[in-house]
Amino acid sequence: MTVPIDASPAAQDGAAFGNALRAKTIEDAAAQATMQPWVAMACYQLSRGGQVSQMHTLDLGSQQIVQEHQFAAVQKLGSTPADFCRISYSTPSMAFRFSDHAASCTESIFFMPERTDFDIYVPAGTQTAYIGFSERELLEAARALDPAAWALPSRQVSQLRCAQAGELKAAPDSPEAALQRLMDGNARYVDNAAINTDHSVTRAARAQGQQPFAAIVTCSESRVAPELIFDQGPGDLFVIRVAGNFISEEGLATLEYGVAVLGIKTIVVLGHTACGAVEATIASINDRELPPGQPAQSRQRDPTGRL
Repeated sequence: MTVPIDASPAAQDGAAFGNALRAKTIEDAAAQATMQPWVAMACYQLSRGGQVSQMHTLDLGSQQIVQEHQFAAVQKLGSTPADFCRISYSTPSMAFRFSDHAASCTESIFFMPERTDFDIYVPAGTQTAYIGFSERELLEAARALDPAAWALPSRQVSQLRCAQAGELKAAPDSPEAALQRLMDGNARYVDNAAINTDHSVTRAARAQGQQPFAAIVTCSESRVAPELIFDQGPGDLFVIRVAGNFISEEGLATLEYGVAVLGIKTIVVLGHTACGAVEATIASINDRELPPGQPAQSRQRDPTGRL
């Protein structure tokens, strides 16, 4: 009896790695996150398309390798696990060998240390390779090669982040996407699951300019902090605050600047309950008492009793 044997590389890989090697066409962005269960991540589809991506994953326990071909744009939010760091390389072609492209495409490579919060925009058409491995083992190997250069504490490995790290947090490309990002952030705030806690990732990029995606018009109330309640980082929101949450000529000009110059996609008017400024204004009208703090010349009432 003759038994056919498949000796192809794919068959050999399957025999060597068993269920650790997976390949799948993704039709739901949420499923793209489940293909990488070793990373706490949520994935959201931002552009149209029946198919979201084609993925290959290999989990070797001490290492993980992921290859993605993105058909639709997605936003990834999550954090790298303890002791595991990530190197990612994106390219428009399937030839993603670091040795061939690193010299000319350094802006496409970024490094994420362990316990790093990320918010990554992946445009349609991108090919990406992710390599995950133990940060501890990486540092041990690096220190063995160059003890003087790697004598710093492990968190100093964050210096390996490329200068383009600011691109990890790309601005939403539509008002709907901007509002959704705010709503998602607020949901994380309510659940006490904020991901914008390490602001060092984009510090160098912020020094070069700002790219807020939303303007927030709100009160000066100390308990209402837009960056916190929407779980956004520095440079994400363009905030106009004044006691009482109203728009003056200066506030309107500020919003116009944000839209025309900074390119913000949406404007949110954020109110809150138990506003002291509003209560004081109502009391002043009802009691015919002038509110405190204004210059005397601006507090004169007209003959009808109005301010």
